[in-house]
Amino acid sequence: MIEAFKSVRPMAYVILLGSILISYVFLKASGMNDLLTMVQTIFGGKPLSSPMLQGLFVMLIFLLQYVCIDYIVFYIDNSDTLSIRYGSKNNWLKALLKGTSALLFAFLLLFYFVWLFLDSIWGDSKITQSMNLDTVGVLARIYLFCLIVVFAQVYLLLRRSKAGTFMIMGGISVLLAMTSLYQNFAFHILPQMNHPTMTLMNVIGNLTLALVLLIMIQRKSTKKELSFHED
Repeated sequence: MIEAFKSVRPMAYVILLGSILISYVFLKASGMNDLLTMVQTIFGGKPLSSPMLQGLFVMLIFLLQYVCIDYIVFYIDNSDTLSIRYGSKNNWLKALLKGTSALLFAFLLLFYFVWLFLDSIWGDSKITQSMNLDTVGVLARIYLFCLIVVFAQVYLLLRRSKAGTFMIMGGISVLLAMTSLYQNFAFHILPQMNHPTMTLMNVIGNLTLALVLLIMIQRKSTKKELSFHED
């Protein structure tokens, strides 16, 4: 797991912290006061009603890819060597997915706790009062959404170059930002939490999608040689 965090470029941490601060300031300036609503909004769980909010969401998806990409590409480009090291292709794939899941978990916790710290200084939030079942539920829903994004990134990197993957994921993130305005879909990838029944259906649908992506990744990783990837 440690090597996953070592793979992240130092500049990525600087950019990430700067983006977290900018996002917090913008949402506060927009009149949002509830921290949990702010977090859900920036990840697309609430309607992204302005171009600026949509831009922040697209930036967030870009940052998520940027944080994970070096680790993923290293594992893909060195798949043969690492498969020998881990004993099999399946163990190599498990190590790859565990590392990216850990990076994602750290990404989400950093985002939330930096905002919580800022809100405890300049806002009304108290750290002890902010940790409850509602918070855990929303963060878990957001984590599932981000997991789908990362699985999609892994699959695309198995098939395409880094540049091609960024372009496709950029198009998907723009589409998701636009569809965030529609809150009553029976199925939506975004971490929307409305009526309990609809939320449950969305969670089941998202879990199914994550499983399908895992199967696609496994099948692609076991096919002949992995495609060449640009530096």
